[in-house]
Amino acid sequence: MKQERRRFSKEEYLEKCKEMGVTWKSIFTGGGREGAAADWGVEYYPTSYLLDANGVIRYKDLRGEQLEEKVAELMAELN
Repeated sequence: MKQERRRFSKEEYLEKCKEMGVTWKSIFTGGGREGAAADWGVEYYPTSYLLDANGVIRYKDLRGEQLEEKVAELMAELN
């Protein structure tokens, strides 16, 4: 039997962002597979994408030092 996914309200999402220290632009559609989640192929949360200056997805689901390194690489490409 398929497990039903819990839907989250915008308020719950914003509170969690505040709690987790999220300072970057993000999109959340409540946990479903429609809208932005479907458009971007999100299969689980949290899913993160690192885009270059041209809006091309260069990396997916980086965390910690690996994320910092790749951001630095993309920033260096701007110079």
